[in-house]
Amino acid sequence: MTAGGWRKAIATGAALSLLAALSAPAGAANFPQEWPQFGTTASHHGVNPSEKAFTRQNIATLSQAWTGTYGESAADESSPVIAGGDAFIAGFDGRVSAFNVQGCFGARCDPLWTGQTGGDITATPAVWQNEVLVASADHNLYAFPAGGCNFEPTCQPLWRGHMKGAVVDSSPAVVNGIVYVGGYSPARLYAFKAAGCGQPVCQPLWTGTAAGHLVSPPGVGDGTVVIGSDKGRLYAFPAKGCGAAACAPSWTAKLGGADDGAGPTVAGDRVYIQTTRLEVFPAGGCGQPTCQPLWAGDLGDEGDGSTTPAVWHGTVFTATQFTPTPGQNIGVLQAFPAAGCGRALCEPEWTGVNFASGFESSPSIANGIVFVAKGPASGFPVDVGMYAFKAGGCANIVCRPISFAQANIDGNYLGSTPAIGDGMIVFGANDNVTNQGTLYAFMP
Repeated sequence: MTAGGWRKAIATGAALSLLAALSAPAGAANFPQEWPQFGTTASHHGVNPSEKAFTRQNIATLSQAWTGTYGESAADESSPVIAGGDAFIAGFDGRVSAFNVQGCFGARCDPLWTGQTGGDITATPAVWQNEVLVASADHNLYAFPAGGCNFEPTCQPLWRGHMKGAVVDSSPAVVNGIVYVGGYSPARLYAFKAAGCGQPVCQPLWTGTAAGHLVSPPGVGDGTVVIGSDKGRLYAFPAKGCGAAACAPSWTAKLGGADDGAGPTVAGDRVYIQTTRLEVFPAGGCGQPTCQPLWAGDLGDEGDGSTTPAVWHGTVFTATQFTPTPGQNIGVLQAFPAAGCGRALCEPEWTGVNFASGFESSPSIANGIVFVAKGPASGFPVDVGMYAFKAGGCANIVCRPISFAQANIDGNYLGSTPAIGDGMIVFGANDNVTNQGTLYAFMP
C-alpha cells in the first residue's frame, strides 16, 4: 500500500474494502506487503509472503532510508508493525507512535500521531481494521484509531479493555475479530472483541487461568490459543473459549525452561516454542491434561526463551544470543526441519553465525531471506544492526550472513524484531546520544 494509505482510503470512501482485507483470518493474505502484528499473523509464522522488494541480488545494498524518534530511553523492547502505509511502534514511556512507512521530507521523522497510555509498554502493537491495539502496564488494552485523529498530534483511545489488575508485557494477537493478550500478574489469558463493546471500557469475553507470569504473545491456530509462562509451562485454550467467564486450560505442557517473552508459533497442527531448547507439541493436545513434546531441537547450553520461532517452507528458525559451544559469545540463527528428524532430540540442519555479537530479535522472513536484528553481545552500547541469511542455507553446516546493515554505532538494543512490508524493513533500538527510542527503516 502506498504511503499514507490510511488517510487516502478514508478520504476517498474506500475504507470498507481496506478494513475487510485487514481483518482476514490467520493464514489468509492480509493487505499486500503488510506486517500488521507481531509475527505477521496471530500464528506468528514470521513471514511476509507478499514482500518481494528484497532479493539476494540487492540485499547487500541495504541502506538506511529514514529514522523516527519515539519514546524515551529503554524504548526498544517493542517491535514495529506495518499496515495501511504506516509503521507503528510503542515505547517504554507508554506511547504508541505512527510513522509514514515511506518516511518524510528529511532523514529523521516525527510521528504522524501518538497515543498515550497510563503505563509503560514493552509489547508490540497489532493493527486490526481501523484500530491499533496495544497493551500497557496500567492494566489495560488500548484501541487507538489507526488513521489518526483529524491531524491532531495526540489521539484518544476508541476504547479500553480492562484486565482487572493485570500488569501487561504481552503483545496482543488478533484474528477472527478476537484479540488475545496475556497478563503478567495475575497470570491470565484475556480475550476481547477486537471491535470493542460500544462503551469506553470493555470487559473480557473470557479469561484463561494459568500460573506464573504470562509475558509472551499468545499464538493462535488450529482452533487453539497457546501461551507460555515464565514458570516454564505452556497453556492451551480453545480459541472460542469454553462457554464460561473463566476457562481452565484444555491441556498444558512442562517446558525445558521459562518463556521470557518468546511466545509460541502455531504452524499447521503443531506448536513450536523456544526456551532452553526448541520444543514441538500437537496443537490439539495429546488426549491427556499434560502433554510431552513430540520432539525437541538442541539449542546448545545457552538457549533461552526470549525469541519466537519462524516457520518457512518446512523449516523452523530460531535465534539465540550464544552459539551451541559453551563460552562462545556469538549469536546464531539455527534451522531445524519442521517435521522433526525421527528422534527425540534434533540437531540443526545448519547454523548461521555472525562472528561478532549476538542476536536478540526473533527471525523475520521475506522472499527467501531471514533477517535478525542484533545488539552487542557484551551488553555495552556500541553497535546495532541487522543480519540477513539465505533461508535455504548455504550447503554447509555453518553459514555466514549474506549482508549486514548497520543502524547505530552508539545504541542499546533490547530485542525489537524487524517488520517487513511496503518495501521497507523497520526495527527499533535506543539511541544513547539522544536517549530516545529510534525506529530505523531500511530499503534496498
